Amino acid sequence: MKLQKRVSESVKRENVRKIEKGEILKSEVAKLYGISGTAVSKWVKKFGILPKRERIIIESESDYVALVEQKKKVKELERQLGQIYMEHSYLKKILACAKEEFSIDFEKKFGTKH
Repeated sequence: MKLQKRVSESVKRENVRKIEKGEILKSEVAKLYGISGTAVSKWVKKFGILPKRERIIIESESDYVALVEQKKKVKELERQLGQIYMEHSYLKKILACAKEEFSIDFEKKFGTKH
């Protein structure tokens, strides 16, 4: 049976304060108490006073232009795919009608030998 470790809220708060001041690392706290780094991160999230980190993406203008061009290309390819799908469905219906009308199977059977 695994022993469950409990750390008091005051100890958690004190360690979070030290982490935020840069006096100790999260990994050191985890090692000190024999817990996971994830647990320490949860303490910081819950008891920390520093603003939460936000992810900032920095890109050059040429990267942005390339991204916009790629999005345009994807949109055009999706439009073309939709058009091809509609044409394919239409042709399948024509073949089904022709098969019914003339009693001839116009569809090629792949993998069969004559």
